[in-house]
Amino acid sequence: MGNVVVAIGLALAGLAVFGYLTSILWQAVAGPMSGIFSKGRLRRCEDLVDRGDAALQAGELGAALECFARAVYEAPVQSASFAAQVEKHHTGLLSRFIAASDRRRGDNVGVMSLAVVDRALRQRATLQSSYVAALQTGERQRQRKLEKQLRDNGRALRRGFEQLSAEVLALDDAAPQVH
Repeated sequence: MGNVVVAIGLALAGLAVFGYLTSILWQAVAGPMSGIFSKGRLRRCEDLVDRGDAALQAGELGAALECFARAVYEAPVQSASFAAQVEKHHTGLLSRFIAASDRRRGDNVGVMSLAVVDRALRQRATLQSSYVAALQTGERQRQRKLEKQLRDNGRALRRGFEQLSAEVLALDDAAPQVH
């Protein structure tokens, strides 16, 4: 009977060690893999921007704005350098919306959603910086909280860009095009 208890204890200890080593291995592999997936996701967003640019050049404002609104990168990123790339991508999207509204009216039109998007972009930059810092310090609870806030912000950012698109299209219906 004593041998059975010792065997079960050793088996459980072996499983615990195996689980621990597996988690260490997974963390070592998952980090670089997430970078590959993140870059692919950003590339798809950039492809949408390219399609939007082509549609804008062809005079298809609605299609262009739809592509731009769908090109929001919503996922949290793991490094400060990649966060800077995503921030640059989002700033490019915002400038395209501003250019599209200016093209429609010929002046700097005050579009209400522009302020909402700008605020969401600034908030995202702050959240992303805090998230990268939490990753470096290993604060799991803070990471999860920031991930949720970043996901919420990403959805708000997408909705803001969609609303901005609707407002720019409303300008398109309300005024003649200026070249």
